Amino acid sequence: MPAGFSKTPMKIPNATLVVTGATDGYSLKSFVLWPCHKLPDELRLVLSSQLDVWGENECWMTEALFLKYAEEVLLPGIAQRRETLKKNDERCLLLLDSHSS
Repeated sequence: MPAGFSKTPMKIPNATLVVTGATDGYSLKSFVLWPCHKLPDELRLVLSSQLDVWGENECWMTEALFLKYAEEVLLPGIAQRRETLKKNDERCLLLLDSHSS
């Protein structure tokens, strides 16, 4: 086997991107789960205008992280959008990808 190659693939850290969107094109701020506990301030400043970055070891969406996202981003965003549209009694359909990877 040539030098620099390995029969065992190298494990690359995961990152998870969470995106929300509505049929009219409206979207909440996206976020990415990044493979570290503390994101370098320089990277956070570069990305913060476009998305939120949450540092996590494994970068998988867990129940605890989803609840944090729902409480801090999703539910307040839906409530604000309903108020803006003056449709406070309208329902919201939430579709989730349960990718098993």
